[in-house]
Amino acid sequence: MLKRFVLVPSSSVFYTILVGLSRREMSMRIKVDFDLCKGHANCMGEAPEVFEVDDKGFLNILQEEPAEALRERVELAVKHCPTGAISLEG
Repeated sequence: MLKRFVLVPSSSVFYTILVGLSRREMSMRIKVDFDLCKGHANCMGEAPEVFEVDDKGFLNILQEEPAEALRERVELAVKHCPTGAISLEG
């Protein structure tokens, strides 16, 4: 996708490409304290593409480094975790 742009340092196109690259470098990473997790599944309700709680109540992380487009939903999952087991880096 970035190959379609012409790099001209004085243009806004160059600036846009640099912003895109820096966002990729600062990707988010999900961390879970499995000792705190009780399988309430609030996270799965907020971001089912990222979190899954199985029939036994065990949390599975489907995407440890989800796409930036999912940031808002992942942040809601972190916020709504009743035990504070989920955190986000980046």
